[in-house]
Amino acid sequence: MSQLHTGFLSGRQDAEDAKKGALGIVNHGLAWRSWRLGGSNDFGSRVWVLLLWVGLLCCAVAAAGGGTSAVLKQLDDEAFEVRERATEALLSDESLTEAQLLELMRGATTAEQRHRLLAVARHHTLRRARLADFPEDEAASLGISHDAISRHNDPSRQAGAVRVVLPLPGFPGYNHLRAGDLIVALDGKPFPADLSREFFAATIRGMKPGQQVTMKVQRGDREFDAKVTLASAKALEAMYSQTSIELTFRYATIWREARERYIGVMGDIPTLSPADAEEAAE
Repeated sequence: MSQLHTGFLSGRQDAEDAKKGALGIVNHGLAWRSWRLGGSNDFGSRVWVLLLWVGLLCCAVAAAGGGTSAVLKQLDDEAFEVRERATEALLSDESLTEAQLLELMRGATTAEQRHRLLAVARHHTLRRARLADFPEDEAASLGISHDAISRHNDPSRQAGAVRVVLPLPGFPGYNHLRAGDLIVALDGKPFPADLSREFFAATIRGMKPGQQVTMKVQRGDREFDAKVTLASAKALEAMYSQTSIELTFRYATIWREARERYIGVMGDIPTLSPADAEEAAE
């Protein structure tokens, strides 16, 4: 889990710990004050304890909001790389609940934050639906629409590559891959120079759902490894139309209903224009 999102979730735990600590300090303070007054519990003692309790609870509240504020700030950072890292951290966190996402959305104030949080919410909503409907399968899927680059269409290449056309929300490829990425190796092995789209699809289907694979990915002038846990091939076939790559009726309905809940807590935040949305995804 990324450092950024760990901070968000641990902020909630820090708040609980701070509250417990506040009550402990209050109890110690009360005992000390009673000892100083010979066991009396006069009005001044009660006021002193009350003020201490209020002050410490304010610290606990600040701890509760700190993690959320940090995530929202990074989702709207001036640097594209920071916004991307924050989004990827949320996408990769499979412990993220709807309640926690709603908490983030209540704090959102910009179109950029709204756009990114809804993308995260869509992915996790569909991921949970996939896991509930397809707990077991024999064949695996990555959850991307892709093309193959081989020596046939690029004679300069020494090995084949997979070009990501569209990563699909709810599936593991959506966590790490973006349209235009090139997958150049799988578990450390380059692809054959005559790589085909069908070969890559068959390779993934030959693995088991739940199996972890490492992809070497090229994005622009950057290269990195992405570890993903494969999903069910049956789920991919059921959730997305094989011709239009759009959600099928059941899963489109699941997301539409969830989206209404998320939109309902965000208030009148403007939406990104199509051009801005495209720029945010680049």
